[in-house]
Amino acid sequence: MRKLTAIAICTILSLILGSEAYASNKVDPFFTSFFDFTETEASLGKAASVSVGGESEPTADAFIKVNDIDAGVDAVELVGGQVRAIISDKLLTAIIPLSGLNELAENESIVFIEAAKPIDVRNDVAMTELNGYEVHNGVDLPQGYTGSGVVIGIVDTGLDLEHDDFLDTDGNSRIAFVWDQRQNSGFGPTEINNTYGTECDHEAIVGGLCPMTDQSGHGTHITGTAAGRDQTYGGVAPDATIIAVRYSSQLSIDGYANTIFSTTICEAAFYVFKKAQTMGMPAVVNLSLGTHIGAHDGTSLFEQCLDELIEGSSGRAIVAAAGNEHNATSTFAGIHAGYDVAGQTASNFRIRSINQGRIFYLDFWQSIGSSISVGIVVRDATSGDEIGATPMIAPGDSAEGVFDGGSIDWQIN
Repeated sequence: MRKLTAIAICTILSLILGSEAYASNKVDPFFTSFFDFTETEASLGKAASVSVGGESEPTADAFIKVNDIDAGVDAVELVGGQVRAIISDKLLTAIIPLSGLNELAENESIVFIEAAKPIDVRNDVAMTELNGYEVHNGVDLPQGYTGSGVVIGIVDTGLDLEHDDFLDTDGNSRIAFVWDQRQNSGFGPTEINNTYGTECDHEAIVGGLCPMTDQSGHGTHITGTAAGRDQTYGGVAPDATIIAVRYSSQLSIDGYANTIFSTTICEAAFYVFKKAQTMGMPAVVNLSLGTHIGAHDGTSLFEQCLDELIEGSSGRAIVAAAGNEHNATSTFAGIHAGYDVAGQTASNFRIRSINQGRIFYLDFWQSIGSSISVGIVVRDATSGDEIGATPMIAPGDSAEGVFDGGSIDWQIN
């Protein structure tokens, strides 16, 4: 069912809200609730600020839907923004000075500006019975399939470029290209406007000249699952050509965590498909990550960005993690939950430990035709005593305040 956004709630601990309010219905309210790039390190691979009129301005990454691509690009640049990837004649990614969001939204060519959303790694539980060897051997199939002649694109934490599992039967590397969005020691890919990061081709990779690493190991693990060659721990497509992208991350507000944003993920998929097209090969992009923010019904510009990369293009596919986070115990409600609401209904949940300085963003969606208002009540986890309560806020309205002498800041938008 198509849904409309109802309320986005941001409960903020130990943070003074200083963000500008974005009143236009063409601007994602997430900008107000979450974004503060003043703490971003340039070394993470994305610009923390742009120069507008000679002054340094904090920026935000965004998807922008337009009705005229040329006018939309001009509008972005007019407010001091930078276009990243032109996905189609209706959609692009860009970085925008926060001070220019309202002005950009007033431009007639702009349909909607969606803030980049934080995304996290989601691949804790793997399927154990894929029948992969039967596929390799062509059991009940016209032939065997091992990934030969196909690009596997992995968007993740990086890649161990010297791992033996990524060699072919002759001992040669199967890694064609890598793009490290965080590393700025070289040149970024030409497929991206106002490019960033460092790209390495096959020659640089086999020559040991590529700076990409995988400190987490997650990207190497995922690539092994998808395209590793090993007698015991081999992957699904051991003959596939590999393109890897190490995604960028930025310090979230108050600097408590590095966050992956949805724009850089779509830019990474865009890059893989462009490279595969140049190579004349079909491609599958794997995204072992996800987000709970949004309606999850295909209407967000992030979802549309991924859809447009494969729509009308044969030989392209995107594989995404299904997620394994649901927890419906008596203590914690489900992370992604649904309710049939009749009258006033409370949903109780407990925020996990290590709360100091953290942001908790709750995203609510309702079915078309329904009407809800939302409020927050905060209680002491031990005594159950009420610490504070907000008024009920209707869709289209907003309010903010503090609880507990200012130690908790809240906002309903």
